[in-house]
Amino acid sequence: YLLCCRLLLTLLNNKTRLSLDLSYRNDLFVLDFHTMTWSLRDLTGNGPSSRNNHSIAMVGVKLFIHGGHDGIQWLSDLYTLDTDTGRWDLPMISGDPPSSRACHTLTRVGRKLYMFGGYDGAKCFNDIDILDLDTMTWIRPNIAGTLPKARNAHTMTCVGKKVYLFGGHSGNKHLQDLHILDTLNMQWESPNIAGVPPPGLRGHTANVISNKIYIFGGYDGRGRSNDLHILNLEERQWEHVHMKEGAPPGRQRHTACLVGSQKLYIFGGFDGFKW
Repeated sequence: YLLCCRLLLTLLNNKTRLSLDLSYRNDLFVLDFHTMTWSLRDLTGNGPSSRNNHSIAMVGVKLFIHGGHDGIQWLSDLYTLDTDTGRWDLPMISGDPPSSRACHTLTRVGRKLYMFGGYDGAKCFNDIDILDLDTMTWIRPNIAGTLPKARNAHTMTCVGKKVYLFGGHSGNKHLQDLHILDTLNMQWESPNIAGVPPPGLRGHTANVISNKIYIFGGYDGRGRSNDLHILNLEERQWEHVHMKEGAPPGRQRHTACLVGSQKLYIFGGFDGFKW
């Protein structure tokens, strides 16, 4: 299957060789930002099986983890982890659940989780599935506007009530398009953005800081990038930052987590030869 998505910070893959025979994991590590120390968390409950390329969203103190690939099959299960108690749970969910997939996104907007895209070994998706967190019900909404191309290994970044979709891979092409989903009127928009956009990327990260979205790394079909591209939301313009010395090596399938309001922590990934 496509080696397409970033690894998520909490469920790690520790293989260091380029191979489809990966070692899948379901352990959880915690980084304490005050002491800058890693610890392996002991967990209780019936947790998810070992997997990669799943999606994850944070709601309060709970992690919601959906899907992925376990080395044999594509998954459609959804688990929650209470990070205070360290207990896994398999919640009861009603409605029509999304199909099995990996390399998709799960994005929280208010009291809803928006799932988009992904790959199931045969095709990519461009549908939106919504998990209502108050009723724990899956919803397939009607959405206006022009649907983005089906894709995987993209990013979805929440800014207020809007979600910004960038990049990914269609199954045969790296994409560099930008789309906005307005969750108030459930409509897609393809905005006009000035400046030079990033190249088509998959396995990159995107984080919103103040009025800008920071896009780092990714794979463009030729190499792994360590470029930093910024989408200025006020000016609706792309900016390319020339990195100072000490920038991380080029990578894809890494994670980037905003801590506080100014620090972006970049972890792990794949550089084309090793994890």
